[in-house]
Amino acid sequence: MHGGSAPQVKRAAQVRLDMAADRAAAVMVRIMEDESLPTADQIRAAAHVLDRAGLRPGLALDVSVTHQTWEHVLDSVLVDVDADIEDAEEVSPGEWATRSSTAALPEPGQPEADLAAERASAKVRRLRQKSANAEAKRRSR
Repeated sequence: MHGGSAPQVKRAAQVRLDMAADRAAAVMVRIMEDESLPTADQIRAAAHVLDRAGLRPGLALDVSVTHQTWEHVLDSVLVDVDADIEDAEEVSPGEWATRSSTAALPEPGQPEADLAAERASAKVRRLRQKSANAEAKRRSR
């Protein structure tokens, strides 16, 4: 980009305008307060000063505030994804070990087996909960 549309040119122009704004406002205030000038000029200057201050005639503000709980905010931000499981059956950890193509679980009664069984049960509970949540959300739409 070049010329007046270049970002650096726009920034420099904005800086110059910002620096001149105080002087321009001071001139308008002097005109407004100068009783030797015609009243119409003073009124126009006063209107410009008020306009620049954001006090325009007939300006109406409509402000509304809504309060949302954190749950509602999270619902609008979080995205629900479908579960990867389309059809599944629940099996006991021992059955899973015989059906699984991965390494089998340790023999029942060993501490490792109890830990593995608990992990498998926890995973099943999480998947059930995730599936129930997804179904409830689908029904609520």
